[in-house]
Amino acid sequence: MSRYNSADGERRSRFERARRVRDMLRSQVLADDFGGDFPPEDQLTREYQVSRNTVREALTMLVSEGVLRRRRGVGTTLVSSPLTRVYDRGRGFADSISGGRQRISYRTITLQLVPSVPMLRRRFGSAEREFVFWERLTILDGEPNATWSSYLPGQLAAPLLTHPRRENLGLDEAFAELPGVRPDRTRRVVQARLADARAAVLLGVEPDSAVLHIERSIYAHDGSLIELGYGSCRGARYAVAYETYSRSGAADESTTTGDPYPPIESEGDQFGVT
Repeated sequence: MSRYNSADGERRSRFERARRVRDMLRSQVLADDFGGDFPPEDQLTREYQVSRNTVREALTMLVSEGVLRRRRGVGTTLVSSPLTRVYDRGRGFADSISGGRQRISYRTITLQLVPSVPMLRRRFGSAEREFVFWERLTILDGEPNATWSSYLPGQLAAPLLTHPRRENLGLDEAFAELPGVRPDRTRRVVQARLADARAAVLLGVEPDSAVLHIERSIYAHDGSLIELGYGSCRGARYAVAYETYSRSGAADESTTTGDPYPPIESEGDQFGVT
């Protein structure tokens, strides 16, 4: 017969309370309720009516998730408010990032022509002899957020090789400047994977940390593929908001989210293409 240990029971009870506090705090971070300043422990203790140890355990969980950071002499701070996009099947992403305080920048790592291979010719359905390979880092509020490796048709994207801002250009900006390019449809396959060594270094995470891996295909209005991209994203810094309605709801059909591949990355314009 097992013996009940009151100390073990109290620890389990505190752990469960900490989990509940963690979930509510994470929700507040996602909603940008705190702005840029995370509240001190004593304030959280009062608001959630729990002990300081419970609050600290909840904060430790959020630190391990990458939502918060602890710094000696500074305390517990937000890593950054997650980028949130409202998704609508009829319009794609909403016109602006929720909150509006985040600063996004880009850094090109590699931009070069590479020889074509059968797989790329099959995907793009063209006889391109060369493709533009573009590897870049997306930076949010000074922190690495995602890495992207894109393949673009050589004839279409060759002007990027000599673009005056090629060192810090985003894909949405590039598409806006390339003549005759009109992104129309994006297909994404999203998986949870472990970061490889290179992605871990670029993203500033531990090797084998969980990241969101995205394979993305962007199509023009004529149905031609104009980008095949592979992204590794820090999952704690991304959020997608979208609504679904029951058939009895009053929402127009165009606003339901039947897309089996809802967008997950957050940079760029309504196509979310960066």
